[in-house]
Amino acid sequence: MTRIASTLRLDWDKSEATAREAAAFAGRIIGLHAPYISHGEIQTGLSDDGKTWVPDLAARYEADFLDLGEDRDLLTARLADGTLAGIAIVAWEETPRRKFAVLEDMAVDPDQRAWHWRGPARSRGCTREGARRGLAVSGKRQGKSARPCLLRTARV
Repeated sequence: MTRIASTLRLDWDKSEATAREAAAFAGRIIGLHAPYISHGEIQTGLSDDGKTWVPDLAARYEADFLDLGEDRDLLTARLADGTLAGIAIVAWEETPRRKFAVLEDMAVDPDQRAWHWRGPARSRGCTREGARRGLAVSGKRQGKSARPCLLRTARV
């Protein structure tokens, strides 16, 4: 059993070396999960049929990650030994009324996924399955008084 890291180092780094490493990582991790494929992956050429990933997924991510431009960034999460544990692509948007970030994509090593960061929700009886959906019902059994546990994203 792999131990979940208690500390991660987060870096904004879209250097060529990191972009290539992140692309290989994303190709490997995201490529493990075909149910993730939706319209966006079809539109951007990462899946030709909506059921399977293209065979050169990592190479396509590499082309994308090497060309992020000025309005997109690469965020990496590394273990203490420097091993890549997760990546995120963030687009920075600006309108006349607001400045905000869009989390375009992310990949996290399955061995480093945990919901320990949701500790407060778990301690209140929220289920892991419900938390994945963004809404959990408290109580260990159905029929017990239910409390919704909302998991929200933060504004940037």
